[in-house]
Amino acid sequence: MNSLVDKHLAFMLNLHYDEIPSDVIKKIKLCLLDTIGVILGGSAKDIGKVLGCYVRDLGGMQQATALGFGFKTTCENVAFLCGSLTEMLEMQDGFTAGASHPSSTVIPSVLPLAEERRSDGKSLIEALVVGYESSNCQRR
Repeated sequence: MNSLVDKHLAFMLNLHYDEIPSDVIKKIKLCLLDTIGVILGGSAKDIGKVLGCYVRDLGGMQQATALGFGFKTTCENVAFLCGSLTEMLEMQDGFTAGASHPSSTVIPSVLPLAEERRSDGKSLIEALVVGYESSNCQRR
């Protein structure tokens, strides 16, 4: 296991909550709360409301909650909706070294899956840390 890809894959598969530094846990919680606020803010914009109606009309299995709207739909639909809503206010977080906004992809992808799987908070944090690390590692 010498390549960067192998090392990163091992990190993703073997990360445990107890190994995550406390300052990283605090930061990922802040990123999560901030992004939920940005999603809710986006859902109040006119275009956000139109997008919410569109996703509701798509239907699908009731796996996860559409934040800001209260209806349930598929995890994929919720990820699409929430990811789109993070862009509405242009207030998402950023990784300056990689010119990216990991909160726009990671959190909208992880939240509906965590809800659907009834994951606990520690598992949610593990998934978010892996997502942020993966996103930021690709941009270094």
